[in-house]
Amino acid sequence: MMKRKGLLLLMATLALSLLMAGIGQADFVLNGTTLKVGVNTGGGLVDIPDYQGITYNPGPLPNDYSLPGIPWEFVSIGVNGSFQASGVPGASVNPWNMTLVNESAGSNLQAHTFGAPFIIGNQSLAYLETIFFDTLSSKVRISMKIINPSTTDTLNSVYISRGIDPDQESFLGYGPSTSNVIPGATSTMVTATGVNTGLFVNMDAFPESGAVAAISGPDGGYWATNPTILGVGGLVNGAVAGNPKDYSINMTWFLGDIKYDQSRTIDFDYKFGQVPVPPSVWLFASGLIGLVGLRRKFGK
Repeated sequence: MMKRKGLLLLMATLALSLLMAGIGQADFVLNGTTLKVGVNTGGGLVDIPDYQGITYNPGPLPNDYSLPGIPWEFVSIGVNGSFQASGVPGASVNPWNMTLVNESAGSNLQAHTFGAPFIIGNQSLAYLETIFFDTLSSKVRISMKIINPSTTDTLNSVYISRGIDPDQESFLGYGPSTSNVIPGATSTMVTATGVNTGLFVNMDAFPESGAVAAISGPDGGYWATNPTILGVGGLVNGAVAGNPKDYSINMTWFLGDIKYDQSRTIDFDYKFGQVPVPPSVWLFASGLIGLVGLRRKFGK
């Protein structure tokens, strides 16, 4: 009884906070000094109207980790053999009718998504997500919570996946391929590095969380978002060894069964940075930016 009261109080408090915040907002950008992070109503890290994904160290080099890649940056939930993904272009950007609220204050940048219970695999669940980072940080923490709102039924065989098709070098003219690696024997970290610029992104989960890292190929023209496939770990969905490749990087957690009136929370980090690159790359990038400027000038 106490657990049920606690969950009901949590959901009521969240609903009230959304009302006080003005019933939520459309997509927006969290602007830090080191990172600019777009957030959409489905919880993915892309501001769709403003075409802003994740930009590291905003400045003269045009880079965006989420764009133009597909499936952008997504979250996928599987229950009892069925799944749905949010953050995929098209109808799947916000399939759960989530509400998005900007809760930033001072140097703490934070976005929060929450929605009413929805159905996956004939079972009802609710999803809550918080995205936060400091203005000077190069790390984004994401907290994902799955709630079983039922008073009698158990959510069976629950998975949750997160992933991104990293295209940080596309706007520099190098194309979408990255060097994608699951380091050492760990399955709780996966990294994608631009081979020309050294721009990288890590997905880093806590070892005790039971996370499984995967690198997905575009089998059939699409990168995997099904958590059952991604939960196998390693190279999946047609991915083969060797780099660079235009693959997605992913993390999956198998949560098992979630009994009525209970919830599970998963936290992980996106970490962004740059390894040293040859001076020739900077000359190329500067020349590319100069050509863009000349084109705009003569275009007028």
